[in-house]
Amino acid sequence: MEGSESKAVFDACNLNPQRFINEGVSYLLNMTQEVLDKRMNIWEKYCLRHCFAVPEGFVLQNTKDLSVNNLSLQEGDFEAELDSHFNYLREKLTAVRRASSKLHREIQALEKQTSLHNSYDASIAEALQLYEQNCAHEMFQVLVKALPCSHDNLETFVLFEEFKSDSMLLMVFY
Repeated sequence: MEGSESKAVFDACNLNPQRFINEGVSYLLNMTQEVLDKRMNIWEKYCLRHCFAVPEGFVLQNTKDLSVNNLSLQEGDFEAELDSHFNYLREKLTAVRRASSKLHREIQALEKQTSLHNSYDASIAEALQLYEQNCAHEMFQVLVKALPCSHDNLETFVLFEEFKSDSMLLMVFY
């Protein structure tokens, strides 16, 4: 009887308990689906940016024939391909080491040459400084020696000029 009484109360209030439960479940389902969709969108963006990102400088090798029939994933072929790729990389590494060694030798030669040039420049500067000091000293010595002679010559010149002017005067009067 209880079931029929509750049904009578629900019908009197125009309520349907099954509809109420269905709407609640639907609301919870939609809310859960929205949260999951948001989280899945975030996860998808993360995967695209980090998991499936192609590294910079990555280049696909010859991609002319990429049909399923042409792709062979047999272990022997795959290992042989890896071995050949490793050999290629080893050869490249050896070439880079040779070039690096050559560049290192050139750098050492240039450093040695720079050192020699610097010592040469220092020697030239020192010799020039000594020359300039000696040259100034020698010039001073020459002036000291020439000074008495110049003084005598100057006196002689003054006397000669006086004599010349006096003789000019005498010539004017005669």
